[in-house]
Amino acid sequence: MAPTDRYRARKQPKQERSQQTRQWILQAAAHVFAERGYAGGTTNHIAERAGLSVGSVYQYFPNKDAILRALMDDHLDAGAQLLTDRIAAGLPPRLEDTLRLFVRTTIDHHLDNPRLHRVLFEEAPRAPSFLARLHEAENHLTALITHLFDHYPEVQTPNPA
Repeated sequence: MAPTDRYRARKQPKQERSQQTRQWILQAAAHVFAERGYAGGTTNHIAERAGLSVGSVYQYFPNKDAILRALMDDHLDAGAQLLTDRIAAGLPPRLEDTLRLFVRTTIDHHLDNPRLHRVLFEEAPRAPSFLARLHEAENHLTALITHLFDHYPEVQTPNPA
């Protein structure tokens, strides 16, 4: 029997009510981890903050690592979506302004809860599968930026990647 993945959620909700419960858990966890840090945040604290029993939390997540992993995945997804939306609105004519767009997007993505971001990316353990996802996201961003250089003739480099 293969060992369980402590970073994987138990239940992927299909009904709207279950999806809402999962969101309450994640919102509560974001507050708890931002206030208490990774070490101080517990599933009991998360359940209390969400207004649920700890048993309800365990229906969706086996432990706090799985909850944190879900927060990390959501954070990456939200950042990618924000950048995609801003690029879809059209690129500025100058490279300098495009670089500002990337930097501003990154800043905006981290403004709402910088303490949580610190927990997610400095304190929390990282599953190998999440590290692989981070590496994939970095490769995607590098490819995107390399492609953007085609729009700016002032960039002269033998290997833009």
